[in-house]
Amino acid sequence: GGHYLSAMAIYAAATGNEEAARRMNYMVDELALCQEANGNGYVGGVPDSDRIWGALAEGNLRPLRRAWVPWYNVDKTFVGLRDAWVHGKNEKAKEVLIKLADWCETVVSDLSEDQMQRMLDQEHGGMNASLADVYVITGDEKYLELAKRFSHRQLLDPMAEQRDTLDNLHANTQVPKAVGFQRIAKLSGDEKYAE
Repeated sequence: GGHYLSAMAIYAAATGNEEAARRMNYMVDELALCQEANGNGYVGGVPDSDRIWGALAEGNLRPLRRAWVPWYNVDKTFVGLRDAWVHGKNEKAKEVLIKLADWCETVVSDLSEDQMQRMLDQEHGGMNASLADVYVITGDEKYLELAKRFSHRQLLDPMAEQRDTLDNLHANTQVPKAVGFQRIAKLSGDEKYAE
């Protein structure tokens, strides 16, 4: 769904196609309704969401690990909403995006750094970059700090030390993390992220 939303937003912006814009706006409206019905800021297509995210908020990573890359899926929703706002000029997309980021903060707020890092062992897309984008949109530092919490130290630490530990790692899993590191470095001036 997030990929579709991005496609409609970018295509409408690039071509002026009214049908793509209509579809983008319709999808944003429907996502906003789903978010409102959830009542907690969450919107996404992860099956069994209440159980998975509820367990995670309590520090139980087991249901999250048994699901098929839930953070990756949430990240795509983040990106689609961002694109609908940035490229599609849809103000409601911005509102839904910020509420989703607030939900994200609530879900992980009680996790220790060790729990966060164990959680990030599973593919999570570019959550750090997406949260950094929410920081740019809002100017609220809490989103930049949250982006840092979503930075996988297993990749960040060796890269910051100029050590190549990428052999046999899945590129589609690692590249978005590194893109997020660069985004955080640019926004924060943090030398570790810059390295």
